[in-house]
Amino acid sequence: MKNIRIDRGLKIPLIIPGLIVFLVGLIAGFAFSFLVGIPLMAAGVLLAASKEEMIIDPQNKRYRLETNLHVLRVGEWQSLGKVQSVLLELEVDKYVGRGAYSARSRRDVSRFFVFLVAAGGNRFEVIEYQNYDAAKKTAQLIADSLRLPLDNPAGEQVAAAQKRRREKDPRSR
Repeated sequence: MKNIRIDRGLKIPLIIPGLIVFLVGLIAGFAFSFLVGIPLMAAGVLLAASKEEMIIDPQNKRYRLETNLHVLRVGEWQSLGKVQSVLLELEVDKYVGRGAYSARSRRDVSRFFVFLVAAGGNRFEVIEYQNYDAAKKTAQLIADSLRLPLDNPAGEQVAAAQKRRREKDPRSR
């Protein structure tokens, strides 16, 4: 059975230190020597562009959060413990804004989380998505690989929201 690799995107806490190291390298290159500046600039770019991945090993029931610095991979294996199910959950954030030429505007932002649920209800976040289909596909892949049930309350909420939208739409009548 193959390991599951989930790309969690750019590692945000390393972007600013990476830019600082890049600028120090740029200044050192002009002030002293480009032999000093170029390696510092390269290190800054690697730090700023580092990505985070999660690797799940279904055969040995373990996972690894890995920071990929394009050359160096940092992370250690952790046990999944007694995982009982995979949970797909919806969280809706409401924002109220005021535009220059408009009255108040309300915007809802949906985020979908994939969790591994262990004994006692302990949850471990695997990844966050903005798109339901991508979250469902990832959750289903993990559930099938680990041979666990998929609990999908987000699917019911999405279906109910689509039904409400169809009822409000005058073209559907």
